[in-house]
Amino acid sequence: MEVLKEGTCGIIEKCVEILGAGGVLLVPTETVYGLVCDYENMAAREKIYALKKREKSKLLGAFLPDMAAVPSHCKLSGKALLLMEHFMPGALTLVIPDGEGGTFGFRMPDHPFMQKLLQAYGKALAQTSANLSGTPPALSVKEALATLDGEASLVIDGGAIPAESCSSTVVYVDGDEIKFLREGAIKKEEIEEKIQK
Repeated sequence: MEVLKEGTCGIIEKCVEILGAGGVLLVPTETVYGLVCDYENMAAREKIYALKKREKSKLLGAFLPDMAAVPSHCKLSGKALLLMEHFMPGALTLVIPDGEGGTFGFRMPDHPFMQKLLQAYGKALAQTSANLSGTPPALSVKEALATLDGEASLVIDGGAIPAESCSSTVVYVDGDEIKFLREGAIKKEEIEEKIQK
């Protein structure tokens, strides 16, 4: 298994090539280490589920390069747009109706490597934390590799993430309805304050 340091020459191009070929990357983010693959590649998604031993009923979220990458069939309400404006890029995951009876969860990471990769790839990446389901999120490559059941196509080592880091805050927004599904790096009070202004 190949491990490359975040600043390695040509690393973005290599990652783009691997993603396009259906590979899975283990990557640093501003919250925890994560696993990513092409959002539309079902075989690559299966690899992520296998690496994490994750139940298929638990949907994978998406990393997006920009607001324009939100699928056109998804319903972005005024409150959802407001939260995107204030907290993206950042540690907020928005879950919105997908217009087809389901939901679409996404965020725009505020991490230099991930931002460069997303801009270079130009499409959504399926993403989840790089740890075995039910275990704490990984804050280093070593922690991630110690729990995953198998190997990613390529590992990007961005160094240790600060110990106080935690997963993104997950909020469901449908019109004016807001539900907090997980409180993480962004506190509930911060989000409520922005909505109420």
